[in-house]
Amino acid sequence: MKNLYLFLLIVFSTLCTQAQNQPFITTWEVTLSDLSITIPTHPESTYNYTVDFGDGIVLNNQTGDATHMYNTAGTYTVSITGNFPRIYFFYSNQANKRKIKSVGQWGDIQWQNMNYAFYGCENLVINATDAPNLNQVIDLTQMFAKCSNFDQSLNNWDVSTITNMEGMFKEATSFNQPLNNWDVSNVTDMEAMFLEASSFNQDLSNWSFNTNVFFSNMVDNSNLNTTNYENLLNKFYSLNLINKSFSGEGMYYCDGTIRSNLINNRGWTFYNDYQDVCGQALTPGAFVTKWLVGNNVYIYAQSANTDYNYTVNFGDGTVLNNQTSSCSHAYSSPGVYIITITGDYPRIDFGEQDNLLSVEQWGNQQWSDMYNAFKNCSKLKINATDAPDLSQVLSISSMFEGCTSLNQSINHWDVSSVHSMSRMFYGAIKYNQPLNDWDFSSVTNMSRMFYGAIKYNQPLNNWDVSSVTNMESMFQQATSFNQPLNNWDVSNVTDMGFMFWLAEDFNQPVDNWDVSNVTDMDSMFLRTTSFNQPLNLWDVSSVTNMESMFQQATSFDQPLNNWDTSNVADMESMFQQATSFDQPLNNWDVSSVTNMESM
Repeated sequence: MKNLYLFLLIVFSTLCTQAQNQPFITTWEVTLSDLSITIPTHPESTYNYTVDFGDGIVLNNQTGDATHMYNTAGTYTVSITGNFPRIYFFYSNQANKRKIKSVGQWGDIQWQNMNYAFYGCENLVINATDAPNLNQVIDLTQMFAKCSNFDQSLNNWDVSTITNMEGMFKEATSFNQPLNNWDVSNVTDMEAMFLEASSFNQDLSNWSFNTNVFFSNMVDNSNLNTTNYENLLNKFYSLNLINKSFSGEGMYYCDGTIRSNLINNRGWTFYNDYQDVCGQALTPGAFVTKWLVGNNVYIYAQSANTDYNYTVNFGDGTVLNNQTSSCSHAYSSPGVYIITITGDYPRIDFGEQDNLLSVEQWGNQQWSDMYNAFKNCSKLKINATDAPDLSQVLSISSMFEGCTSLNQSINHWDVSSVHSMSRMFYGAIKYNQPLNDWDFSSVTNMSRMFYGAIKYNQPLNNWDVSSVTNMESMFQQATSFNQPLNNWDVSNVTDMGFMFWLAEDFNQPVDNWDVSNVTDMDSMFLRTTSFNQPLNLWDVSSVTNMESMFQQATSFDQPLNNWDTSNVADMESMFQQATSFDQPLNNWDVSSVTNMESM
């Protein structure tokens, strides 16, 4: 009996000790070019914590920042216990911010402040299923500001003690999670809370706002649709909030009744929001677009080799018939208007127009060209459910270049006649939609197609790219892309220069590619920091340029001794700062090389 009592006492003590020491767990990734991490603390807080860096090194009694140098590159789990009242990335350098990958557990840390906690941690995700203990916290100012990859649920958090949420999700461009369970009744500062959180589109009408809340710019340039914006205005009215100033830049409403009541009965002032055109029937067969205009709008027509004869209805009662060239219209009052085009309007040239909001319908127009069609239309969305007739179109190059708001499905388009898709999604920083149903069999040019499309990461392995000759910079700076491409027939490609430059996540096998016709591999894997796949089966006998091919490809360490390099003339900086590479190259024929500077 005594032994049983002692056993139960030991078990109980062990469980209590474990329950009182649930660590704060994060994961960090380091590369050979920079093996150190720093746990960032705040100079005005008091610390006494233990940190386990996940490689056998444990530091006790830490009272400030804790820096550690790993011996090898990789991903490490870092655990913190003890008195650790706040994490503070605001003053941390950008390299250190990029290294933290996730929060796996909040643990039993008694947090005291979350002000700027993960500011600028662009790779951070929250995988923790528990919630942080915030009962001593009042400040969440810019906690996840600029955390561009973050999009996990926080709906189980108890935020009832919080008074300041200023900029909490500011520029957290991926975040779009429900927060309807939050008790925000004590929050008095919500200024810029979702400012430029360009994916956020959630219903906040369940929140009970504090009567003293300040929420200037709260939802400016977020992604709230008209329903969620109107629900928010209805909530404001029901709470009898008085004399508020509210900016709704980028926000649209259909029914202006509640907004007018807030102005007339509650003393509110609104800035920068607009009444949308809602429920208007679209003219069958017409090309229909939606615009936000301050005064003038221009409908451009390309004169070269293109015949126009169209009618344009500007949505305010003005209709121009038999237009054979570009036309313009001055509106009597700013606002949102539906513009409808019928007749022969074979080529779009709306590039550089920030006031174009959306394509609502493509209609039955037979298009002749889509080159530069919507280039740099930064607000453009494709709401049309029909598809454009592209049967006569050879080029959709730069069609959506610089369309920084675009992220709608166009997977149902028939692009089987298209030859060039060069720069199609260049700089379309939000675009991440499937294109696996497209027929690419006629395409010859895919150069810079996803250049700078930093969110794009969709399956492409079923594409027929057998006609493509140019893949130069195709995934350059597509930092999220990491999909298999091993089924691609690239036997006709001649240019792969810069193809994966700065595609930091890409690490897929491509050893079976037939690259026998490729002449240019300049900077092909430059700063492709995750890539470490075999390439020794490649026939590179036609390649003349390998300048910077693996420069700063810090993970790459694969044999290349079978390569026929007899035609290569330029190997400048080929392995410069490829800090993992350690393979023999003594079999290479470098008799044609004229430049090996910094190789």
